[in-house]
Amino acid sequence: MDDLDRELERRGHRFARYADDFLILVRSARAGERVKASITRYLTSRLKLKVNESKSGVCGLNEVVFLGFTFRGSKLRWSDEAFETFKHRVRRLTGRSWGVSMGYRLRKLAEYVRGWMNYFGISDYYRPVPEIDKWIRRRI
Repeated sequence: MDDLDRELERRGHRFARYADDFLILVRSARAGERVKASITRYLTSRLKLKVNESKSGVCGLNEVVFLGFTFRGSKLRWSDEAFETFKHRVRRLTGRSWGVSMGYRLRKLAEYVRGWMNYFGISDYYRPVPEIDKWIRRRI
């Protein structure tokens, strides 16, 4: 994938990549379609990689989800899917039918919440954090 990075830099594209996920920023949908076709050709012919067309697409910056984050104007925030996954996991960790001690339950919950907040802490979206805290305390 370093070859892809060098190719995108050579072409002058603005992009973000983490492992095999990447985001290329262009000015218009038409340019996006052109770049997508060109990069798909490059990946399949030069690098011999398979492109998952169902996960690939051209969309506006406000519609894209990248590594659990989404953009709202110039703001970065966690995606709705990432937040739903967070709530589902907290429900599992605080469920009454989980037959573990309260100390173990609280330790696992603290690990998960700390990790989630460390990852998504770069977000510009803090308004729901007090409500999340109240909700978790109620579940415990």
